[in-house]
Amino acid sequence: MQTILKPRNGRYDVPSPVQGAEGWLVCVLRTGDVPSEDGILYLVSAESGENLSLGIRAPSGTMVRDEGLYRLIFPDSGEDSVLRLCVSETIPFDASRTETMLRAADSEWTSAWRDPQISRADGGWLLLCGAVRKGEGKGRRGCIARFYSSDLQNWQELPPLADNCGLSCAPGAPGLFTICGLEYLLYTALSDRVGTRYFFRRTGETGWHRPANDLLDSRAFLYGRSFAEKPDGILCCGILPSRDCDHWHYSPAGYMGHDYNTWDLGGSVLLHFLSAGEDGALLCRPVPQEDTVDVPLSGQPLNGNWVCSGDGLRAVSPGGAAHLLFDRLLPERCELALEVLPEDGCRRLGLMLFADEGFAEAYCLYIEPDRNRVQLRSPFRMTEDGSWAFPQEIELEQHYPASAGRAIRLVLRRNGPAARLWINGSCMSFRVEDRTFGRPGLSVSHGTAAWQRIRLSVPREDLPV
Repeated sequence: MQTILKPRNGRYDVPSPVQGAEGWLVCVLRTGDVPSEDGILYLVSAESGENLSLGIRAPSGTMVRDEGLYRLIFPDSGEDSVLRLCVSETIPFDASRTETMLRAADSEWTSAWRDPQISRADGGWLLLCGAVRKGEGKGRRGCIARFYSSDLQNWQELPPLADNCGLSCAPGAPGLFTICGLEYLLYTALSDRVGTRYFFRRTGETGWHRPANDLLDSRAFLYGRSFAEKPDGILCCGILPSRDCDHWHYSPAGYMGHDYNTWDLGGSVLLHFLSAGEDGALLCRPVPQEDTVDVPLSGQPLNGNWVCSGDGLRAVSPGGAAHLLFDRLLPERCELALEVLPEDGCRRLGLMLFADEGFAEAYCLYIEPDRNRVQLRSPFRMTEDGSWAFPQEIELEQHYPASAGRAIRLVLRRNGPAARLWINGSCMSFRVEDRTFGRPGLSVSHGTAAWQRIRLSVPREDLPV
């Protein structure tokens, strides 16, 4: 199974797993650079990456294959809060044969429906949509609308979920799933606290709990949904947006790259593996890769006191920063796995991507052990001009769970401009657009830390013949 899916042209958006067809997703394929423009719905295989147009233009959609029929449910982009249905024995669908399935005008509770998701529940079918609660009064009324059907034809609306999610608009891509007796409600916040977030509850509970860190992956992982059940967890799919279109034209004047463009609508589909922690929080780890080969990797200290010990490196830098540069360019597709053990008082650790011997400009992944936080700083931010343009801003960040011992475990994967860092059961996805030549490096600031179990691997098919 592929862990990142990219169309040849355009950008995937709002993935939805197909019920009754394992390994397939419905995605919107966006090709324009106008934010309000709908895309074409496509059927996408997570095994091969192949895609097939469904022949329907819509902002999102969900599909079920049952008793030899394909049923596609999607919002009507021309009418406010209308869900439409198209039924067919074959793909693509005939867009002229769609019918109205549900109208918000008939709803007692909700409106502004978006991003439907259908799944099996209680011997029938459950349909979720991002929504806004109806009624008088003001405040943040984002919620999740629910509909139940026993036959896929007659639908009954149930009271909405997540009234207390605190959003001023309808959340995106809601979904429910269960791991080890814990039920999770996943949704994408599109205002205020942007990102894929979640609640959970135990069997028999009616109220929801919000974990201390309810952000799944970083701000750059949107529309996360459960994709496939596994014995000890689930596969989760979501979107890492691209930054090519710059829909809202935010990039600083004079900066010619992509790193500071606004996030686009759509990008690449990513897959994570999720499991439940002891406290109910979701833990995220990489989906195993097949047929990879380890390649040799050694380091060259640039400054500070570094000592090689077996398969590890130890840096002592109580009064400043120690830097080390590896001897190999970062491959186009690769995985870098390593472990770091900071001693008490160590302020910051760094994993650098695309650095050179000047060690000034790079994608810097800074780990702060006292805050259990990792943050990204891109190359322009590391220059004098960048420090004036963004004096205090954090580009991307993620908090990670504390480990039982001192060890912090990291896995970095790069696939072209898409990169992901898993750290102690959390993940931070990000884009590396503008600087693509250089080597990985390490740093230790104001303290002592040991890096060990360092391993770089690449797909076998990428090795030179």
